[in-house]
Amino acid sequence: MHPVIMRTFRAAQGAFPGLKTAKNALSRHGHRILNTPHEKDFRIIKRFSDPHDLFLDIGANQGQSIESILLFRRKAQIISFEPNPSLAAKLQARYARQPNITVHAAGLGDVPGTFTLYVPTYNRCVYDGLASIDRSEAENFLSADYVYGYKRSKLSIGEVQCRIETLDSLKLSPSFIKLDVQGYEYSVLLGGTETLARAEPVLLIEDYAEDPRIGVLLQKFGYKEYHLEGDQLRKGPGTSCNSLLITDRKIGKLT
Repeated sequence: MHPVIMRTFRAAQGAFPGLKTAKNALSRHGHRILNTPHEKDFRIIKRFSDPHDLFLDIGANQGQSIESILLFRRKAQIISFEPNPSLAAKLQARYARQPNITVHAAGLGDVPGTFTLYVPTYNRCVYDGLASIDRSEAENFLSADYVYGYKRSKLSIGEVQCRIETLDSLKLSPSFIKLDVQGYEYSVLLGGTETLARAEPVLLIEDYAEDPRIGVLLQKFGYKEYHLEGDQLRKGPGTSCNSLLITDRKIGKLT
C-alpha cells in the first residue's frame, strides 16, 4: 500500500478504532484466499511432513505467523508466545476451537521473571505491535512519517506487566521456531541452548545479522544460514529480512 495512504489510514484509526481490527481480519482472510504467507520465507513449512512436527511462534503479535504456518499445515501443532496479555487474550479467543494451537501469555528470555512493556496509544488507537520494553522507543516510533497529521499531544503510553519464561524450562522438542522479539532474539536463544542441542529446530529469525552474538552462539550447535529462492533452499543470506538457520542433520530432511 502507498505510504501516503497508510499514513492517512493510521490517522483515521484514531477516529474509528474498529478499522484496525477490520484491516487485520481482511489481511488474514486475503492471505488465506490467495494461499500466500505474510512473509515468503514461511514457504519452508511446505518441507515439513512429519505429523509430530511442533512449530513454535515466539513473538506472536497479531497471529500472522500462526496463519502462515496453517496455510501449509492446517493441523500443525503450534505453540505461540506473546508477552502482551491483551494481544495473547485476543489470540486465545480466536483459536479457542482449534486444539492444535496453544497461545501462552508469556515471553521467552534467558532468565524467568517479569518486565514492563510500554504500549503506545495514539488518538484512541492502541498500537500493540509497536510496544517495547524501552519506553523511549515506544514514545518515538510514531511520528508524522507514520501517521498523517501527527500530534504528540494525542500520544499516551500504557504500562503492562509481562511474564518471562525460558525455552529450556518447557522441555519441548520443536521442529521449527520462528523468532521475532524486537532485538531480544539472543536472550531467547540463550535460554534455549539445551533445546537447540537436543532438537536442532529449523530457525526463522528476523534481522539475524544485526546481532553478531546470535551467529556465534548458533555456530556452536552446527547451524548454517540459508535462504529461499522461490521454493529452493540456498546457502547464505538472501534479500529477505529473515534468515533460515539449519543444521546439517536437519537440512537433509528438508531437501
